[in-house]
Amino acid sequence: MYLISLTNQDYFIITVFLAVVFVIAYVNRHKNPDYDSFLSAKTRFYSSIEFGLIEIVLAGVAGAIYGFNAIYYVFITLIIYLTLKKGLSKKYLGAKVNNFNDYIAITQNKAVATTTSILNILLLLVCTAVVISTAFKLLQSLMGYGFINNVMGLLGFTVMCLLIGGMIGLIYTRVLYLIIIFISFIAVIVLGINQIGGMTSLIHNLSNLAISQNLSADYYFIPQLTLSNAYLIALITLGLGGFRLISYKLVPQSKNRGISLLFVCVLILPGIIAIGTVSSGNIIAGKKIVTVMAELPDGQTGYIVKAVDSKDTKTDTMPGIIPPLLNTKTNLLTPNQYNYNLANIVVFRHYLPQSVMILSLLMILSGFMLSISSYMMNLGRVTVNNVLIPLGLIAKYGKIGELWSLQVFIVGFTGASLSLSYFFYNNYDLLLFIKLIIWIFIVPLLLILFISLFKKPSNA
Repeated sequence: MYLISLTNQDYFIITVFLAVVFVIAYVNRHKNPDYDSFLSAKTRFYSSIEFGLIEIVLAGVAGAIYGFNAIYYVFITLIIYLTLKKGLSKKYLGAKVNNFNDYIAITQNKAVATTTSILNILLLLVCTAVVISTAFKLLQSLMGYGFINNVMGLLGFTVMCLLIGGMIGLIYTRVLYLIIIFISFIAVIVLGINQIGGMTSLIHNLSNLAISQNLSADYYFIPQLTLSNAYLIALITLGLGGFRLISYKLVPQSKNRGISLLFVCVLILPGIIAIGTVSSGNIIAGKKIVTVMAELPDGQTGYIVKAVDSKDTKTDTMPGIIPPLLNTKTNLLTPNQYNYNLANIVVFRHYLPQSVMILSLLMILSGFMLSISSYMMNLGRVTVNNVLIPLGLIAKYGKIGELWSLQVFIVGFTGASLSLSYFFYNNYDLLLFIKLIIWIFIVPLLLILFISLFKKPSNA
């Protein structure tokens, strides 16, 4: 039995959702007739909030591993980020630029600027591939679909709408995506906390879980002053804050600074609810009967009923409803190993009524399309603005050549990221991917930015 079996009504809802996305792109097609219009849009709906699929998954992982502490850690990160962004905005205004790569271009020589742009392109390309492979895994866990047929069509559709609607279309569809994600998470948070018995019961369950794991009762509520937690904050700051700082684009009409923390809290809470949910199971002859969501031998994902040793249910250290990892070779549960990547997915499956289960799928689709469209737009912009134009590779084609190159490279990057995602899918380890992205791409780019801040812009 798979996690979701779609009905005709569900297919109708998905069709309407995709139709609305296409209509938004199509209606705005005339607003981007040239290169500059395609990349820019002046509208009060512009939002700097871009929490896509990776952020959704990582927020659930953080909530499931660290409880309410994850909110504290992210809060620290956002304070650091907003402080640095304020200073960076002044630098951008003084240099008369609005993004990272353009600022590097006027503070460094051409070789450094081009190298930085290529490094940024590789960062975005890898991030896109990670999003695709993550979507493969999530949809497989949610619906049981295989590698090719669950995302490839959606990827092509997303890129097509991006090419039709340009930046203005992206801005309006981004509003749609964020609304769907927000409503979905609020629904599952309200239902989850209510069914658990309120915040008091959730706190009680988290305290019992911590004690059963030989931890202090307040482990999931009060940050522990340890070296590993300091390292965690550093990773969150470099990953979430650093990536946002590199991707930050100065847009005066964007005024939603305070919303970021609220949105992150909303993304983290389901992961906390997942570990705060008391898992149920029958005891038969000293064995506990549990239902495990695991990858089947044919590569699909379904339910497996397992009998596991149970000495005492009161000392069960299983973190709520987080799925245990099943060793597909031995068909046995891996002791004390759990698939935290699905923290925000199992909560939807556990608490949403079947009649509105489609919300979980729409949430994943929205997060995926939001990430892909944003990454692809930035990939095209950096490639043309900061590599092709500075090197004079398309000068003879004029503005039409710039628009044509932008669209061609977006399509090319789509194919490249899809191919790369196949490798990530077969060697999937999200936390490892994130760490590699941080140390290989984000840290060097932040160092270049830091050095550039002390240099006088060439146009000053």
